[in-house]
Amino acid sequence: MLNVRRVGRRVRLNGLAERTLAGAPVSIVEGGVVVARTTIGPDGRFGTRVRVPAGRGGRVLRYQAKLGTLRSRNVRLKRRMILRSARLSGGRIVLTGRVTGAPRRGTRPLVRLLARPRGCGTRRIQVGTARLRPDGTFRVSGLPLPGVDVAVYQARTKLRARTVTFTLPQTIARR
Repeated sequence: MLNVRRVGRRVRLNGLAERTLAGAPVSIVEGGVVVARTTIGPDGRFGTRVRVPAGRGGRVLRYQAKLGTLRSRNVRLKRRMILRSARLSGGRIVLTGRVTGAPRRGTRPLVRLLARPRGCGTRRIQVGTARLRPDGTFRVSGLPLPGVDVAVYQARTKLRARTVTFTLPQTIARR
């Protein structure tokens, strides 16, 4: 599961799987209940829309994609760290975004740019750092991984003693 985004009274869910899984059925689960089913396209993408559940009692909505015994990580509908853009600019990977909920007064937490060479199942490598601005926005950049044409990048920060937050992963290709 790559992205969960509210659009009016609906939630738009997008994901990406290996191309070898094209045509396979995917179940979208929220709170242990299957809320939608879709199939993986020939390019490995899948997506669907579901209604925002009424009367959820203030609980945070977390969506997960399931394919047989394979499961994606839970993706929250309301996230603390949001990306505005992720791009390759001037030979550098650049991520810009913001963190909801301002950091402690007088602190400027470090934002780390992390990369995974082959997506899931590989170790994250730090390729850049920047400081969080007082208004909660950030712009972090770093060099792309050498010898890798496509990698998955995400930003990470630690706001308080134990509160660590990530952006959703973004796939960026060298051209």
